[in-house]
Amino acid sequence: MAAQMARADALGYSFGAKLVRGAYVESERIRHTNSGASGDCCVWNNKAETDACYDECALVLERRVATDVLEGKALTPGTGAFFASHNGTSFKKVLAAFRTDGLAKNVDGGLDIDERVRGRISFAQLLGEHLFTRGKRDSMAHILLSQA
Repeated sequence: MAAQMARADALGYSFGAKLVRGAYVESERIRHTNSGASGDCCVWNNKAETDACYDECALVLERRVATDVLEGKALTPGTGAFFASHNGTSFKKVLAAFRTDGLAKNVDGGLDIDERVRGRISFAQLLGEHLFTRGKRDSMAHILLSQA
């Protein structure tokens, strides 16, 4: 990701990333082993490593978006990010960083994102445990806003 961001900067174009974290560590490692492929598997060894990598990448993207808008680069090539995960904890970390940067705040039980950030970031809940649960109180949005 760092190499592609540097390339975008050097060539003067916008950088967009779709950062997706699935929960397939075990099945992907088994598939790799069973396939007879040589070399390391393409996924981290465990969930903790996966979480750490995703969170680090997400915060790098948040920092770039924040820097773009806080330095007034809104009309120049900049950064956009689409964050997708099963894990609400990672979303909360990104939103906390936007809050720390003054680009998001809780208002009337909702989240108000600074106008300059809108259109540059998106969040998506992947199919997972909260999709088919008891209702609104278990949705990813409710969890993010109520525990932020």
